[in-house]
Amino acid sequence: MGTEKTYLEISWGTLWKILIFLAVLIILYYVRWTLAAFFMAIIIALGFEPFINFFEKRGIPRLLGTIIIFLFLILLFGTVIYFIFPLFSSEVTNFISRFSKIIFIIFNFKSPPEFITNLTSGFERILNFLTLNEVSLTETLSKIAPKILLGIATVIISFFLMVEKDGTERFLKAVLPENYERTALHIFHGFKIKIRRWFLTQLVMSSVIGIMTGLGLWLLGVNSSFLLGLLAAVFELVPIVGPVLVGSLAFLIALSDSFILGIYTALFFVFVQQFESHILIPLIFGKTINVHPVIVIVAIVGGSQVAGILGFVLAVPIAILIQETITYLAAKKAKRLSLEI
Repeated sequence: MGTEKTYLEISWGTLWKILIFLAVLIILYYVRWTLAAFFMAIIIALGFEPFINFFEKRGIPRLLGTIIIFLFLILLFGTVIYFIFPLFSSEVTNFISRFSKIIFIIFNFKSPPEFITNLTSGFERILNFLTLNEVSLTETLSKIAPKILLGIATVIISFFLMVEKDGTERFLKAVLPENYERTALHIFHGFKIKIRRWFLTQLVMSSVIGIMTGLGLWLLGVNSSFLLGLLAAVFELVPIVGPVLVGSLAFLIALSDSFILGIYTALFFVFVQQFESHILIPLIFGKTINVHPVIVIVAIVGGSQVAGILGFVLAVPIAILIQETITYLAAKKAKRLSLEI
């Protein structure tokens, strides 16, 4: 009995579609920083649009309201750079000097292992780069110029999206094919509502937790309290895991001074967590954005690998967009199945 052979036929049309799809993926990978910057501009525009609408309702032209917001942000950023960055640099230097001691306490090493030495030298190189120590001006400009241009482009795009009322929706209508316009705008509408809520509440939450953590650790006498407060504000973006990581790091730093200080620091972070869970979240969040923590963490890991720190910052908005898309497709499928029955 002969063996039947099965042949898989692929048409030229299918092959071309596969090649085009792969080419698009490659192009998207190479322009990932540009796409991330554009997405960041959309988030900024959506986040600050309620403030512009507030100005507009009180008779202030939309253009003037946008300029006021941007001037305030520029002033705030300049103040942080001028006054706080030197303090931040000294905090990082202090943290680096204590890093080996913390590792010795954990693992009981007798001498610095190679990976500790490499990690410490890496921290020092980053600090030298940030403070422009031992780095030539030409080398510095060559490294940061592309990122500066990308940041400027992000600000300009967000400015124009904010000046025009419903600027992002108008842009999507202009660039999307007509067949996909209705679906995309439906998903974007849900995304816009949630991202505004997330942006405003996260701004308040990160500020409160960051200031509270930095001030509390400073009063306790924990080293690198300012840096830990800044980390607490940033890692507030990461649900559940972020506060635990910062609290663990603060505990280890305090423990390197004394056992009692480590206990006080741990108790302080328990208090901060309880304050956040029982007062801040019910008071500020109200209706949550209902994004599963697993989706957020996966988005943070993936975003950080693809676009570095920008991917980390955009992780929650990406998670919201993914969940809105899944919700829309699931609802559409359920509706289609109900009609078939």
